[in-house]
Amino acid sequence: KNIEKELIIDAKTKICITGGKAEKFKGTLFGRHPKKIPELKAIVKGALKLSGKKKALVASMGTGTAVVYSKNFKHLAGASISGGTLQGLGKLLLKTNDFVKIEKMASLGSLKKINLSVKDIKGSGIGFLPGSATASSFGNIKTPNKNDLALGLITLIAEANSKTIAVNALRVREKTIICTGKMLKSKIFIKILKKKLGYFKLKIIIPKGFDKATAFGAALFG
Repeated sequence: KNIEKELIIDAKTKICITGGKAEKFKGTLFGRHPKKIPELKAIVKGALKLSGKKKALVASMGTGTAVVYSKNFKHLAGASISGGTLQGLGKLLLKTNDFVKIEKMASLGSLKKINLSVKDIKGSGIGFLPGSATASSFGNIKTPNKNDLALGLITLIAEANSKTIAVNALRVREKTIICTGKMLKSKIFIKILKKKLGYFKLKIIIPKGFDKATAFGAALFG
C-alpha cells in the first residue's frame, strides 16, 4: 500500500514481484495482478546484468544468504547467518538494530576481547591460515564494550558467509563470484569478506546497484 502511494504507474508499465513472500501474494498492485518471478532467477539475472558477466556464482546476502549458480539457476547453498542475524543480535547485544549505528560502533571496536585466533591456540598459523584467522567466534569474551561486540557480530556474519561462498565456488570450480544484497552496505563486512575469501584465492565482484539487484533481475523478466 505504501508503494501505491509513493509511485505513479501508467497502464503500460509491467509490474513484477519476487522474494520469499511473492509466491503467496494474492492481492493486486495498482489495480493489477503482478507477475511473480522466481527469486533464484531474479537473483542471478540481476547480478549478471549489473556486472556484465555471462556466468557466475552469485551470493545474495539479505535477511539470509542464498548462493546460486547461474547455470540453470541452481541453488547450491544458503546461510542463515546474515542481515537478519545482524538486526536480531544487534537488538539483543547492542540494544539497537539500526544498521548505521552498528556499523559506526564496529568501526571503533576490537576483536581482542571477543574472538580466539588461531595464534591464541596454536601459537602460529596453521596450513594456509595465518595466526590472525579466527579459531573461535566469541570464544574469548573479556569485558568487551558495545563497539567490540558490534565488530565481533559483523565479523561472525562475514566469516560464515565467506566459508559458504568459498566451499561452493570450489565445488563448481567457478572463479567469478558476484555478491549482492543489503549486507554489502557495510564496508567493514566487505573488507572482512574479501580478506577471508582471499585465503582461498577467490575474489568477488560487487556491482553498482548491488542492494537492488534482485528487484532489477525481476524487472528484466517483465
